[in-house]
Amino acid sequence: LRARAHRQRTPRPGDLVFFRETYDRDRDGERDDGLTHVGIVEKVERNGTVIFIHRSSTGVVRSRLHRLRRSERTDERGKVLNDYVRRSDGTNAPRLAGELFAGYAAAGALPIAPPTTKSGTTSAATSVDRARASARSSARAAGRR
Repeated sequence: LRARAHRQRTPRPGDLVFFRETYDRDRDGERDDGLTHVGIVEKVERNGTVIFIHRSSTGVVRSRLHRLRRSERTDERGKVLNDYVRRSDGTNAPRLAGELFAGYAAAGALPIAPPTTKSGTTSAATSVDRARASARSSARAAGRR
């Protein structure tokens, strides 16, 4: 991730949320797989709980993450702060979203390679269309602030 894309503070809707070690990608039994999962922030509640959408083994789901209370499943009143994002694999206990949280990134700040034609050159029309769409998106975002 580029430095300016990465967020340390509270995310905004549309930002990406990254997790590490959500499964054993190389099946070696070690927790050495780095970033293994991504979701999209839907909203941030007043108490700091981040609601994010991601794909799980059961389909597309909404889950919760509270990065300041990473290892707590619920708060004092029983409200869920962190959902499980890694199931038990028989040798390791399930893990909460907060425990496997790696960071946020602003989706619009990530580099996107332009599509190429069969000859290997970028399509000028597609690049212009992408620039126009980006400008419209930026204008809408500026209007919300």
